[in-house]
Amino acid sequence: MVRWAATAHNSTNDSSTGVAVVPLTGRTALGNASLAAGRSWTLRFEVSTRGGGRSLMATTVRT
Repeated sequence: MVRWAATAHNSTNDSSTGVAVVPLTGRTALGNASLAAGRSWTLRFEVSTRGGGRSLMATTVRT
């Protein structure tokens, strides 16, 4: 079993918002979030496996 989690963080005003994650396969997922315009956001996706493995991917986007 694979579990996905994600957050979006804006360091300018130290705010965060949840990200809806839809798993597609054991290795892929889609994320969706409403992000305020004119800011830089760091999106972090984390996947946890039944065997205790964890992987993290982060990217920064400007809206």
